[in-house]
Amino acid sequence: MSEEAPDTKGTSLDGPGPEETAEKPKRRLFTRSDEKKKEIAEKRKAKAEKVAAKKAEKEEQRKKKAAEKAEYRKSRSDASQAKKEEKLAAKQAKKDEKEAKKLRKALAAVPEADEQEDKLFGREPDENGIDINFDLVMEESLAKNEYPKEKLNAARAADHTSLAAKFCTQEIWDQYKDTVSSGPAKWTLARAINSGTLYPSSFVGCHAGDRESYDDFRDFFYPVIEAYHKGF
Repeated sequence: MSEEAPDTKGTSLDGPGPEETAEKPKRRLFTRSDEKKKEIAEKRKAKAEKVAAKKAEKEEQRKKKAAEKAEYRKSRSDASQAKKEEKLAAKQAKKDEKEAKKLRKALAAVPEADEQEDKLFGREPDENGIDINFDLVMEESLAKNEYPKEKLNAARAADHTSLAAKFCTQEIWDQYKDTVSSGPAKWTLARAINSGTLYPSSFVGCHAGDRESYDDFRDFFYPVIEAYHKGF
């Protein structure tokens, strides 16, 4: 029995077969002409310009809307401010009217010029012959140039003692009871302590009729001033 030889068609032990040795076709490179390139560049440029124009339009619309909103807010703010100012003006007008009423009322209560003159320069005395707006009303004992011993002793014994009651002792009274100040007021010690005698609750309770009184009644006024000013 004979052996069959292997089929070696299309194969080679030493190299590639006929199919493997065939050359592959080369890829064809695509190249554009200069005109085509220019056309494409122009299209890209036109597209970019269109996009830029659209963006600019949108930005312009955005700015326009923002300006409209700002104007609207400003108008509302102006209206609100105007309303506030109107309220303040109305409030001020009411206040001014109130003050004007008070002033008219006060002016209505002011006496006429003749009445003012009477009050300044005195008026007709009352049944006791005293003009309370003009005359010096004297305490009963002092009007007789007598020492008001009981009243001053009571004032010294009270919780509060005026400086006049404290320093106008019997000795001081006897020293100055007939003295008259050398100044224009022709002041006396009786007049000096009159207010403190009539009103024991006074703090000082005395006053000088003229500046000469301080020296003319120095043994009375100096201790009063020193006690009042603490170190005169």
